[in-house]
Amino acid sequence: MTLLNALLALGAFAFTFPLAIHLFHRSRFKTLDWGAWHLLDSVMRVNRRRIQLANLLLLLLRCLIPILLAFCLARPVLTGFRSLPGDEPRTLVVVVDDSRSMNASAKGEPSRLSLAQAGLTDLMKGLSRRDEVIFLTSNAIDSPPSTMGAATAMQRVKNLTASGGPTNFSSVIDAAISAAQQSSHRQCSVLIVSDFQSSNVTASTLTSLDSLAEQIKTLDPPPSIHFWDLGTGEDDLPNVSVEAVTVDSPAVVAGRNASFSAKIRNASDTPTGELRVVWTIDSVELPPRNISIDERSNATSRLSHRFDEAGVHQVNVSVEYSDSLSQDNRRSIAVDVMRQIDVVLVDGKPSRVPLEGSADWLSIALSPFSFGGDDQPDAVATRVIRDGELDKTLLSERPELVVLANVQSLNSEQQSSLAQFVLQGGALVVFDGDAVRPESFNEPWRTDSASLQLPATLGDIAGTPTNRDKVVASFAELSSQYSPWGILTAQNERPLDDVEIYAYRKLSLKTAAVGETASLENDDRDSNSSRVLLRFSDGAPAVVLAKRGRGQICQFAIPCDNSWTTLPTRLPFLPLMQQMVLDLAGRRNHTTVDVGQPLSVPLSELAFNTEDSLARDGSSGNPSRSAKPLQIRYTIQTPGEQETELAPAKDLPEELRWPDTAVPGAYVFRAASQSKSKTTANDTAAGNRQSTAQTLRIVEVPAQESELRWAGSDRMTAVAERIGASTFSEIGQFKAEDHTRRFGREIWRWILVLLLIAMIGELLLQQNLLGRAFAMGAR
Repeated sequence: MTLLNALLALGAFAFTFPLAIHLFHRSRFKTLDWGAWHLLDSVMRVNRRRIQLANLLLLLLRCLIPILLAFCLARPVLTGFRSLPGDEPRTLVVVVDDSRSMNASAKGEPSRLSLAQAGLTDLMKGLSRRDEVIFLTSNAIDSPPSTMGAATAMQRVKNLTASGGPTNFSSVIDAAISAAQQSSHRQCSVLIVSDFQSSNVTASTLTSLDSLAEQIKTLDPPPSIHFWDLGTGEDDLPNVSVEAVTVDSPAVVAGRNASFSAKIRNASDTPTGELRVVWTIDSVELPPRNISIDERSNATSRLSHRFDEAGVHQVNVSVEYSDSLSQDNRRSIAVDVMRQIDVVLVDGKPSRVPLEGSADWLSIALSPFSFGGDDQPDAVATRVIRDGELDKTLLSERPELVVLANVQSLNSEQQSSLAQFVLQGGALVVFDGDAVRPESFNEPWRTDSASLQLPATLGDIAGTPTNRDKVVASFAELSSQYSPWGILTAQNERPLDDVEIYAYRKLSLKTAAVGETASLENDDRDSNSSRVLLRFSDGAPAVVLAKRGRGQICQFAIPCDNSWTTLPTRLPFLPLMQQMVLDLAGRRNHTTVDVGQPLSVPLSELAFNTEDSLARDGSSGNPSRSAKPLQIRYTIQTPGEQETELAPAKDLPEELRWPDTAVPGAYVFRAASQSKSKTTANDTAAGNRQSTAQTLRIVEVPAQESELRWAGSDRMTAVAERIGASTFSEIGQFKAEDHTRRFGREIWRWILVLLLIAMIGELLLQQNLLGRAFAMGAR
């Protein structure tokens, strides 16, 4: 035990005052002999002994009162026979969960974030100037930790906003421990503030904490870890949220209707009745519609809309409902509207006779209105070239998709150009045929920095292409996992049953070459895997799809003409090919990402009009006028902020990148140029030509943040036990435990109770003695 105010303990010597008073004021009396005294002698001896004992007890109580009072003022604490840090400077590592769920609040109560801000501010007011604070947020734990004083930390807490995505709880603890190792003082405490959602504290989290527990044991001294749980007692709060907004059309083309759907979830225990849903296109509200959702259910609102202009457009869905988390009542996506999908068909065996060329049937299927002379625009614009024109076409044009139709072989330059085209986001479709040489397609296609392989290896031909009397196979059911072909199975579950197949190429699935996507970002882990979209009746793959880099490759075991099958002559051929091409071409740009994911915009998306392009090349089409090359300035405007200048990426000069996406909303990329034109001697004035272009990306919070389910006491107890942490539901509990850890457990309150008992006992005992004295006098 130790005393926080040891000097005040000297006040215990005040007990000498009641002792001296007692000794100097004892009753003095004279003895008188009385004849009958012997009759009362025994009674008086008994009473005298009682009075003496009572006076002695009264003396002890009077001496004990100043002693207890002195010890209360000295504030004794129990230390458990160990040294305590006391007033030594310390480091406080604070990690705050800034995910969207921290905005949730029960009806009539402040939000979890507001409670965290108030509690942390109160905590930091108690820190000394010698203490330091290391402040982190859950969605920026990869950033270097910053050390600051209490005043700066309070300002950071005041400016906190909760707009991030789901919290990786094990990563948060790891970052907090790493920050604690950088503290300036030996005494370090870690406080993690979160609502601890069940989706973030999973079984895998417990497994990952085992290694962290071993790491904590190696630290000397180890930091004390504490959890401030703001989700306790608020499980399954009522909430209505827009979980997802999706584009149902494979691709969105200007001038053609596109389908959208919004999934709305009701997490409350009561139905919503008439819920008002509003669709907004580029800040223009469409007529509202009403929707009813049962308790603990989902509903879907659908929209069909036509975009007249190409570019990236914003589609927003909002619901008007008062619940515990209003921030998830709206959701946006960025829709890449194409002017027209440019498809280059490489015909391996062209012919002047109609429908005799290898790509003729496919060209008609992709652009039926142009072939029929109809004024209605086609979603796909096709151009048929020979294989020798492939390199020149890829250099001069930027098609969304390239089709190889019965191409015999490709030289190394063509292979490199196609590989670069696919890895940078293009789509490639490979059709087989009698002219194809498998060795040219089975070997890797190499570029300067990577290599590419087709999804499947070409084997032997099954059947005889020239023998149309023998059908060797038929198509199995269409894959339900490939949604673009769902339109074919809406009315007929087996739309390809009447297709006859006289021959097909045997395909063997394979994975991509090592290093094929190593240098590319934002690639899925399973990008090297191939999946079968369609099989033959004997189980052999007929159509194989695989992602390669930022692009995709679709490989057919049959030609796209009628030489091996009757597919081109059947009705499903047109929607089958169109839906596939729309899907492949419509997935080039990632226009909507989750918070925390970087944004990338190709410079081609910010291209200017034709006149400006001529100016950039130094010619305007007028032989009497010349123009200087354009100086282009790129900027980005983040949600609620001013424009910031941006430069193309050094490793990929054809892209703009922006990594800081902690705030959800619309990120607008702009390009501005200005060129000065010089006139000739015949001209009298000079003018400036200025051009601007812009596009946007949408950053959204994953719908997981709208679940609002607490991890539960059992799971939180298991997490705390793994790393030796303590859990609190109020900041006052943490402050009390922290004070006990630093200064020991104070016992002055118990001593104060004893003091009060002693004072009351002294009063009662004194009254009892007075009563006895009056009684004896009366006798």
